[in-house]
Amino acid sequence: MKKHIFLFGIALPLPEKISFLRFCTLCATFLILYMPLSQPTRANDSAVEVTPSGLQFKSIKDISIDKEELSISRDRVEVICHFRNQSTSDIVTEVAFPIPEYKWALLGRSVTNFSDFIVEVDGKKEPYKREVKAFARGKDCTQILTDMNISIVDFGKYESGFDPVMKRRYVTFVDRLKPTDKKTLIDLGILRAFIEAEPDVVFPDWTVSIKYHWTQRFPANKTLTIKHSYGPYAGFRSFCARESDDIEFLRRHACINESFVSWMRKNGAMGSDCPWGFWVSYILTTANNWHGPIKDFRLTIEKKADEEVSTCFDPRIRLTGNNRYESRVRNFVPERDLKVFFFSSKGEVSR
Repeated sequence: MKKHIFLFGIALPLPEKISFLRFCTLCATFLILYMPLSQPTRANDSAVEVTPSGLQFKSIKDISIDKEELSISRDRVEVICHFRNQSTSDIVTEVAFPIPEYKWALLGRSVTNFSDFIVEVDGKKEPYKREVKAFARGKDCTQILTDMNISIVDFGKYESGFDPVMKRRYVTFVDRLKPTDKKTLIDLGILRAFIEAEPDVVFPDWTVSIKYHWTQRFPANKTLTIKHSYGPYAGFRSFCARESDDIEFLRRHACINESFVSWMRKNGAMGSDCPWGFWVSYILTTANNWHGPIKDFRLTIEKKADEEVSTCFDPRIRLTGNNRYESRVRNFVPERDLKVFFFSSKGEVSR
């Protein structure tokens, strides 16, 4: 009798003889094919204006960032910015902290709803609003999902896989849809089939855009301190030293060198040359919407004891402790955004 494995609710035939490592490699390959490399990022604050189509970024050249302290780990991101209003009048503007677009990914990992996002102004918590939008095939589909009572941020709490207790696929919001509604979502590209052979097994394929925003008064000729902290949603996949495409990707996005490739060969999962890579992104370039450079920029990266870190940020980044990297730049004008990679032989996907 032919054996099958249920992967995301799909019965896939297994060869009669297959090693455990080969089996895991096949599963990982299937996962990576469907997992987007671009994952949620976080950004510096920016001034915005409210328009009928949503929030739009704008420049304010009377306010500068005198100092920014950014701390990043797999589990926590914290940023403290010291803004200086250089004019003789108070400035009142809407300020936004955007989470750039992201999509649903596999691996059974729940998407955070960012409920731990905190804004503090001069040490006091600041209430904020959140703009949430969904897009599919470049078109706004927010209202369609809202009308069907499907939560956008967490993709309707969609969960793929096989329920060992009920001995069937997990029941999701898709199973509760009317046939006509399901067809509408598929036709609009909001839902998509895993594979052509199983057209009824679909997953969320919309893109989520989130902006946190609040109204801020910047006093004339004074400095205002704004702090954010939150648990990031890190990108996740394996990278193999033997795969030229993986190495090229890491050279381009993580600036790895030959010594790091050697480390990969010795520290892959289950004795392979494929360590797990987690990455947290942070958009720095929105700082250019304020006046002048960031006068004093400090970056701290905290890693776990069993992790290796790589980033393209700056050659001046240095190891200052067993698990800490630091960099300090004067008059910093961000030309590219930050992506920090954390590598480990352990594929832990939960915080």
